[in-house]
Amino acid sequence: MAIYTRANVTGYVLATLLTDVLGANVTLLEAVNNAQALQRIAQGQSDLSVEIWPSYQKAAINDLVIQKGLVYDLGLMGYTAETNIFVNGRAVDAFPDWALTSWQSYRRPEVLAHMPPFNTTQPAVHPNTGKFLYYSTGIFEQVIVSLNLPLVIVYLGDGLAQRVLACSQQSNEICLHYYWQPELLTAQGSFSPIVFPKWSPDCGLGFNVSLAGTNLTSHACGLPSELLIKVGSPRVAKLFPQAFTLMRYFSLSEYDIMDLLKDYSIIGGSNATEVAACNWIKKSKSIWSRWIQKPPTDYIQYVLGVGTAVPVYTGILILAGILLLLTLASSIGVIAFRQHTLVKAQSPRFMLLILLGQTLVITSVIMEAGFVPRPVHCDIKLWFLSLGFTTIVSSTLVKTSRIYFVFRPNKIAKNTEDKHLFVGVLILVGINAILLVFWSVLAESQVVFYPIDNTNTMKACSANFSSSAVVVATWIIFLFHLLLLVASCIMSYCIRKTATIFNDSKWIGISAYNILLVSVFLLPIVYLPLNPLTQSVIKCLGILFAAAVSMFMLVGRSVVSVAVQLLQGDGRLSLGTLPSGSTLGPSGMPPGLQTFIASAAVPVPAGGAQQPQAAAAGGGQRGRRGSVAASSGPGSVPSGSDTSMVNARVDAKLSMKRLGSILSRWEAVTIALVIQPIPGLLISSPAESENGTGRFFARNITAQQVGESSGAEESGCFVLVLGSAGGGSYLVQGDSPQAAAQWIADIRHEENLEDGSN
Repeated sequence: MAIYTRANVTGYVLATLLTDVLGANVTLLEAVNNAQALQRIAQGQSDLSVEIWPSYQKAAINDLVIQKGLVYDLGLMGYTAETNIFVNGRAVDAFPDWALTSWQSYRRPEVLAHMPPFNTTQPAVHPNTGKFLYYSTGIFEQVIVSLNLPLVIVYLGDGLAQRVLACSQQSNEICLHYYWQPELLTAQGSFSPIVFPKWSPDCGLGFNVSLAGTNLTSHACGLPSELLIKVGSPRVAKLFPQAFTLMRYFSLSEYDIMDLLKDYSIIGGSNATEVAACNWIKKSKSIWSRWIQKPPTDYIQYVLGVGTAVPVYTGILILAGILLLLTLASSIGVIAFRQHTLVKAQSPRFMLLILLGQTLVITSVIMEAGFVPRPVHCDIKLWFLSLGFTTIVSSTLVKTSRIYFVFRPNKIAKNTEDKHLFVGVLILVGINAILLVFWSVLAESQVVFYPIDNTNTMKACSANFSSSAVVVATWIIFLFHLLLLVASCIMSYCIRKTATIFNDSKWIGISAYNILLVSVFLLPIVYLPLNPLTQSVIKCLGILFAAAVSMFMLVGRSVVSVAVQLLQGDGRLSLGTLPSGSTLGPSGMPPGLQTFIASAAVPVPAGGAQQPQAAAAGGGQRGRRGSVAASSGPGSVPSGSDTSMVNARVDAKLSMKRLGSILSRWEAVTIALVIQPIPGLLISSPAESENGTGRFFARNITAQQVGESSGAEESGCFVLVLGSAGGGSYLVQGDSPQAAAQWIADIRHEENLEDGSN
C-alpha cells in the first residue's frame, strides 16, 4: 500500500475480500515511495501493488514485467487518474459564461478580477525541492509561462488542503490549485480540472526541467490521463490461483472510488480506511461477487467449530456435564454422610480432594470440546488436566500407603494421620505446578490449523516442540505422572490382601489400574496417523471414562451404598440397643442353634488323637448353606453325641456386612465361636439360627482391628476374614469397642481356627 488515501482504501477492499471471502492470510504493508513498488515485488518483499502509474514506471515495467517476467501485469484498476490544475466548482457554476474550465479564460480581465491580485500573496518555494512542486517537477510552472498566462504560483505547503477546502465553498472567488484525482482532497469538495492544450509526445519533447519557469524551454500542453494498473508476484499465480484470479478481476469505476473516498472523509478517525472498505463491500456484493470464481472442491477449507457445532463434541459435553453433576452429588453425599462408618472409614477429606481432582479433569475436557482454542485456553486446559490427575493419583497413593504402613507385618505402625497425608499430597501437587510453570514459559502455546480432510480443518493447541527444552520439560512432566501412577499401582498390589473396611484397598487398586490402562491406551493415539478431530474425541472419551470409573470406585460406591441403606431403612445400626449376648456354654444358645452345633459333632475317641470324622466333613462343606450334620438332617442329633459337651461363645445380635461389595447391606447374624466339641465358627441368620442351619468354618479364620483413622473402631467394628471357600472378608459390628476387642482376642486364641497363624 502507498501513502495515498486512494491507494490505501482500494488496498483494504482487496485485502478484505482475500481474507474474508477466500480465507487467505493477508498482511498489509505501507510503502512511503510507490516508485519502488515493482522492485519490492521482484525481490519477494510484497506480492501485490494495487495502483501503478505507468508513465512514472516505464523503465521498471519494461525491465521487470516485459523483459524478465519477475512481475505480472494484472490489468487495469478501472478508473483513470490525472495530475492537473483545478478550479473550485461553485465559481464555475456561478459564472457559466466565462468557461472557467478553459485555460484561455485566465487571460480575461474579468476572470482575473475574481482572483487574488499580484503582490497580494507571498510567493514561496517548495520546502523539499526549493523551487517547484515535488509531483509536477516544474511542468505546470512551465505550462503557465509557455501559454503566457498572467498567473503566479504560490506554494502553501502543509496549509494547501485547508486553504483549498475553504475556497471550494466560495462562489465569488476563483481559486486555482495544483493536485491530482481521484484523491481525498478532490473528493471532499467540488472541483473541475482545467482543460489545457492536449498532450502529445512532441509537446514535451524539448522540455528541460532545469530551465523550467523561463522562456528558455517549453511545455505548452497539459499532462495525459493515466490508466492505472495492478501488478503482482508470479508465485501468487502458482500457489494461490483463486487469489490470483480475484486480483486480476479486481477493478473499481470512477463512481466507486469517489464513493469510497467520500465515505472515508465522513467517517474520519484512525480506522476510517477499514470502515470505508467494509461499507463498500457490504453494499456492493453484486459487483465484487463477479470477480470470484468457484474454486475446486478441495480448495475451500472449512474450519470445524467446537461444542454444539460438532455433533460428537456435543455428546462429549453432555457426558462431561453428567459427570460434573455426579461429582457435585457425590460431594454433597460425602459431606452429608461423613459420620457414617462406611464414609468415615475412607476419610471424607480425601474423598472430597479426589472429587476436586475429578472436577479439574472434567473441566479440561469441557474446555477441549466446548471452547474455541486460544493460547491462554491451551495453558489452562493443560494445567487443569495435569493438576487434577496429580490430585487424584497422589490422594490414592497416600491412602494406600497408610494402609500398607498400618498393616505391614512385624512392623510398628507409622503415624498416618490425615494432616500428614495432606502434606504429602500438597508436596506432589506443588512439584507438578512448578513443572507446569517451567513448561508454560518455555512452550509458548499457540493455536494452529490442522487439516482433517480435503475440505475441513480445525484449530488445535500446539507448542514450540522444535525447542529441545520444551521436549525435555514435556518428558519430565510425563515421567512424573507415570511415576505417581506406577507407585499407586504398586502400593495397591502390596495391600491387595489387606482386610480393610469396605475393602478399600481393592477398589483403590482397581482405580489405579484403570487409570494406567487408559493412559497406556491413549499415549499411542498421539502418534497414530489419525486426524486431529479423531484424536481429540478419543482423548476426551478416554479421560471421561477414567474419571467416571475412578469417581465411582473411590467415592461413588460408598455414597450410593449408604444412600441405599438409608432408603431401605437399614442404615447405621444403633448398637446401643443390642444386648451383650456373650455367653459361654449351651445354656446361652437358642435351642435350634444348640441342636445344630451338636449335630455337627461326633464322639471324640479316647486320647483325642484322631481327628473327628465330622471335622473332615465339616471342612469339606464349610461355607455352604444348610446343615453340616454328618448323617442326619437338620435338627437331629447323631447317636452317641453329647450335646452337654457343646461349648461356644455366642453373640445372637451382631451385624455383618461383606467388604468389597458395591451395594452390600448389613445383616443381623448370630455368631458362635465353637470351642468344643469341634473348634470352628458358626454364622447364622436369625431364621437359620431357629432352624438349625448356617455356615460353619473350621480353618483359616482371622480377626483383626479396622485400619487406624477409619472411624469404624469407634462403633465396635472388627474385620472377620473367612479364608475358606465360600468365605471372604466381612465387617462385623458389635455393641461396643470392648466387645469387638474381645471377639478378636477369642478368635486369635483358638490357634486351630487360624491354621497356625494370626
